[in-house]
Amino acid sequence: MQKTQSTFLLDMSPDARKSGNSKMFAFNTLNHTSSSQKLFLAVDEIKEQSVSPVQSYSDILSFFDQIEPDIDPIDVKKNEIEQKLTNIKNMLTNQQIGQIEILQEQLDTQQQQINANQQNLLQIKNQMVMITNNINQLLQDQQMMKLTVLDQKNMILNQKLTQMQSTVMQGRQ
Repeated sequence: MQKTQSTFLLDMSPDARKSGNSKMFAFNTLNHTSSSQKLFLAVDEIKEQSVSPVQSYSDILSFFDQIEPDIDPIDVKKNEIEQKLTNIKNMLTNQQIGQIEILQEQLDTQQQQINANQQNLLQIKNQMVMITNNINQLLQDQQMMKLTVLDQKNMILNQKLTQMQSTVMQGRQ
């Protein structure tokens, strides 16, 4: 069954308005897309055909019940736009997921570098402690050597003093 799309045109000619007998005409607008084409077609059909006017409100309702609803081109465009937006959101989401994965890999690499640097710092700290201990030991050894040298000098001086005292004592005797 072929779908038909009908448009209604209300006869509002000066005569119809004066008499109060406005007539509504139905005409076929299938395969005509622009509003101007539909208007010219309606005028031509009304001129060429003798279309009986719709007499009552129930006639209008029954006529509408017979017409299969067409998909509104605005709804089609809206659906297309919504689909494109969804696709763009999915692309952005996929791009963002990719960027997050790249950032995660970079973060993991940086974490590994940080861990390696911490290990190096710990080794350096341990070496510094060993060096400090060695320096302290050297300082202690040096002090001991100085004390030993001073003790030796003191002993020598004491021996000389003792010798001088004994020489002085012998010289008095």
